[in-house]
Amino acid sequence: MSARLRSAALVVVGFGAAPPAVVAADPVDPCAGTSIVDGVVVDRDGHGVANAAVAIEPADRSSVLLQTTASDGSFRVACVPPGDSYVQATTRELAARPQELALRPGDATRVRLVMIATVVAGLVVTADGAPAATAELWLRGPLDTRDDLREAITVDDHGRFARRGILPGRYRLEARLGELAVDVIAATTDGHVVIALPRHPRS
Repeated sequence: MSARLRSAALVVVGFGAAPPAVVAADPVDPCAGTSIVDGVVVDRDGHGVANAAVAIEPADRSSVLLQTTASDGSFRVACVPPGDSYVQATTRELAARPQELALRPGDATRVRLVMIATVVAGLVVTADGAPAATAELWLRGPLDTRDDLREAITVDDHGRFARRGILPGRYRLEARLGELAVDVIAATTDGHVVIALPRHPRS
């Protein structure tokens, strides 16, 4: 190679642009500064309850985080905002009393929720004791808690009703048949409740 060509080759090599360095940015952790809640949902005998719905709700009710338990009753909920929260679990037949949690950023809190059979059930009758098959029935409660469930309950052709899997406690039952109406208080420990409609409308 001639001296001129070697010189040109050196120039190309010496001034060639180097490929830019690629610097990977640190990934943003969406759960930074939050808490983790894990635990287990069991029945009264200590057996894990599968497919229970676990709900975690901050005290300010800004959001609700939901999770379903595994076959052994275990669950894990990440990215829970720090502060005071409530955790509860329900199925179609069982429910656990809500537990209050004081969560701190970065902490992992473990809870154990014990499920019990809960039901408000009974019979709606007229003032003469006949089944009020066409009555409308509303359930509201639990009373004296932060929860405010209000839902319609089906009354069958024999005037019977049952609402299972609700949180333990006392509930207000509002029965109506035309202009006739009555409110009663019933608890999940009361068993069979008879709701008798008045003979005359309220004044």
